[in-house]
Order: sequence, then C-alpha cells, then structure tokens
Amino acid sequence: EAAKGELRCHAYLPHFSSAIELSVQGKELKNLYGYCDPVEERDHVDSADAVRLLTPVSDRLEIRPSFTEVFNMGKKPQQAAGTKGVVVKSDRSQGFSMHMRLRGGPGRRVFRRLITLSGVKQVLTVFEYGRRGLLRVKLYEPSTAMERELRLTPCQRQVLLGSDADDWRRWVDKLTKRLSLRRRGAAGKGVHLNQTILRTALKLGGERYGVVVSLDQGDHHGHGVRLSVLHPSTQREYSVVLGNE
Repeated sequence: EAAKGELRCHAYLPHFSSAIELSVQGKELKNLYGYCDPVEERDHVDSADAVRLLTPVSDRLEIRPSFTEVFNMGKKPQQAAGTKGVVVKSDRSQGFSMHMRLRGGPGRRVFRRLITLSGVKQVLTVFEYGRRGLLRVKLYEPSTAMERELRLTPCQRQVLLGSDADDWRRWVDKLTKRLSLRRRGAAGKGVHLNQTILRTALKLGGERYGVVVSLDQGDHHGHGVRLSVLHPSTQREYSVVLGNE
C-alpha cells in the first residue's frame, strides 16, 4: 500500500532479470471504475481500502514485453562492449512493462480450450475472481459468433466440481459435463449448469419415488439445497428448499 487507497505492484521475472512496477492511484482506479463489474468489483474499487482493492486490481494485472523483447526472446543476450561476459542493461525492466487490464470483465484467465457442447464446437474460457473464488465461465461459438456466460460461486465450485484447486485440470472435465446449451424459450440463447447432487429412488409405502437433490440458486449471498420427490402414480413433483436456517 503506497498510500490510503493506492497500491504499488511489483514483479520480478528471474529468467529475464526484469524488475517492473505499476502504481495504481486515483487516476487508474477512476479509469477502472467504468469497466469494473457492478456486482463483484464496484464496491471494492470505490472503497479506498487497500485490502479490498487487492483482488480486483491483481486479477487484472498483465505483464507485456516490448516489441524488441519479443523479437529477441529466446536468443542469446548480446555481450555489451567493454564487459567480460556480463550483460549490462540500465533499464531494470529489461523491456517488460506491467499494465492493469480494463476490458474483459473481472477475474484472471485460468485457461482456454476448444470443447464440444450439445454437439456444437465452443471455445471455453474460464476466469477466476480472487484465489479460489468465483468462476466466470465464457463460451464462444465460432459458427455464429455468439457469446454465453455463467458464474459459479465458491459454494458451487466445491459441491458441483468437488474441488476449488488452482490446478484446473482436476475439475475441468466435471465442469464441461455439467454444461449444456439452451436453445428454446426466453432463455434459449443461454448456457445451462446442471446442479444435481444426487438422483435416486426410494421405496415408501410400497411405491418407488424418484428423489432428486440439487443445489438451489438462492441469492447472491448463498445457496440452498432443493429436495424434489416425484410421485410414481400421479407424476406430480413435490419440492422443498432447505436454506441456511
């Protein structure tokens, strides 16, 4: 924290011996305010609290090489004249710079891959907001240039994916299996997340009832558990939501 409501971000790249800094002050936060997410980020950006600013700012940091550095990357450094095998460069950044991304929404990109969903090729991109926090799932359909998005809370990550680990390879298959496209009705252009936890059958009073336990969406602050029972004779479904209370 450089001052109240201001952050100084420092990074060191050992492979390139590069030290870079970015000062995030009032001007940078003002620029970010117009692009930040109204639900996840805006209150934090507006708080002038360094602890609350840390997540939205650090998630948007990017390190970029200069054109010269890109051109020379992978080549053996040139020895400076008058030196004995020591590469001398006055600029500590070594051609790199740090920036705070404005567009693209909250979170840092975790991975991007091509998947097939409901028989259609999709580019799946997942962002993570904060460490082991909310997941922002974006789908791009190249054939129609259509974009879809949904978000998984930390609770959904734990219950539906079974893990909130940093290694996305441990839960990406579970995520893709729970995704499907909606092509009918008012929500026909969206993406659906299967939140079923358990599906089974119970014998009660001599009849077998279908029982489904799923995660209920609830509000922004939490989730409930929905218990649904299907009557075998009337095919009527009875359900109740169990909340935190």
